Amino acid sequence: MPHADNWQIRIQHLLKPDPNILLIWATFFAFYSSIAQDEIIQWSNPIEIPKSEEIIHYTLVEDSIPAIVTKYGESIIMRSFTNTNQDFPLFIRTDQDPHLVSYNLMGNKLFTLVSQGSDDQINYSLIAFELSSTRAEKIMELPIGNSINNNRELFFSASKNGDYLLLCQQTAFEKQSKTSFSVFTAHDGMADQVSLPSEFEGDDVTLLGATIDDAGIVYFATETGIKLNSPFRKKYLVYSYHPASKTLTEFDLTSSEFFILDLVVTTTEDGAAITCLFSTDPLIEDKSTGYTFVKLNEDGLDIDTRLAGNFDQKMIALLGEDEGGSRSIKDLFLSKTLEADGETWIAMEKRYKSRICTADPHSGIMTCSDQYHFNAVAFENVFNPSQSAIVNKRQIDYDTPGIFTKQAIIAHNNAIYMFYNDHFKNIGSGHEYVMSNTNRSVIRFAKISGASGLDNGVLSSERQTNFVFVPAFGIAQHQNYSFLLAADGKFFRVGKLDLNRLHGAE
Repeated sequence: MPHADNWQIRIQHLLKPDPNILLIWATFFAFYSSIAQDEIIQWSNPIEIPKSEEIIHYTLVEDSIPAIVTKYGESIIMRSFTNTNQDFPLFIRTDQDPHLVSYNLMGNKLFTLVSQGSDDQINYSLIAFELSSTRAEKIMELPIGNSINNNRELFFSASKNGDYLLLCQQTAFEKQSKTSFSVFTAHDGMADQVSLPSEFEGDDVTLLGATIDDAGIVYFATETGIKLNSPFRKKYLVYSYHPASKTLTEFDLTSSEFFILDLVVTTTEDGAAITCLFSTDPLIEDKSTGYTFVKLNEDGLDIDTRLAGNFDQKMIALLGEDEGGSRSIKDLFLSKTLEADGETWIAMEKRYKSRICTADPHSGIMTCSDQYHFNAVAFENVFNPSQSAIVNKRQIDYDTPGIFTKQAIIAHNNAIYMFYNDHFKNIGSGHEYVMSNTNRSVIRFAKISGASGLDNGVLSSERQTNFVFVPAFGIAQHQNYSFLLAADGKFFRVGKLDLNRLHGAE
């Protein structure tokens, strides 16, 4: 069999790789990979944050320096990602400061509500700090007396520009008496407090939330009809309070045709927007038929735009799963309302919780764990529904939602950007694999705009093995640059990303 042996030798020779060619290809791929990752994301040096500290804010100081703010007991601590690692963290507050009742962070400003005194006489103060990479400068300290009610939920809010502060609270319940809402605002070191009456008894209305815009106009939402325990009698009311004219305006979002399931109030530069999910069946509380959108005018005294509509067949087909032909979507929740290039978008998340139980065959003891499922995010173009888009993603968390699931969403220039972790085998827009192990994921982005539709890609084709992107704390943004936070369980680092280059990260 000489010829057979010769052919075998010849084939082996032909299949044997040339070491020079291998070296060239290896150099090429290494160079290409370094360009693809290093040019798109520039990672900082890591900093350590003890697990005993709770991360409460991720922001930028001095325009473009990322910083993480944490809380430990009464202390509030900040660590900045400067070019050279800082030897010690910055303690904005310590355990020696007055008791921390509540706090709010807006950009590089920290607002705190503190208390001093005994149970018989507690005095409260508002203290504000402006943060830089090396110091926290106290810019305001305003005593506000003892008007806080510890038995009612307190809503502490700051305007987006940081010029106005709001403390809003429902008054204590008293039998056979109408409730009222205490509204306390602060601006330029001056305080104003007013009690706004309502027509509802204290056990028949609940304050759901409150916010304040850049002009100092207050918005708060309530749920009424609770005492009757009937879905037909419940109402969702949104109020605006104009401090200059002392005008209180009520907006009734109820209708005889639909029933509100979810509500979000968003302040904008030219008035507030109210977004709701609704159902046409009052007895079904986990399925949405459509949404309503209400845009208030700049002074918050009247409605500028109001519309309501059912979800179209495309949305139901993509998010309805196996709903048996029902024209509704199960387990849908409002995320946020955004504006990009003059268009208004509503982000809605498809998520649900399940429970898995197993029994030990020997002892018979049953153990159960919660599973949190995140399946998709829909972006509805309010005035041009045909331009709406759905980003499919599948994530599972066990026991509690972690910092690596969900997504971070920002609006910049003419588009909306969403960043999230995804199974590294999902290279297209369809997602066959569920991301439950963060070390088997990549950072994926979605870009949504009315002009170009949906663009979906990955920032690097390599899976995350050590540091993993953290969307739970959002994304810091300065000009064209986004700053993505990543963690490995002990250390954190920040990646600087030029949004104008995302088209090159396919």
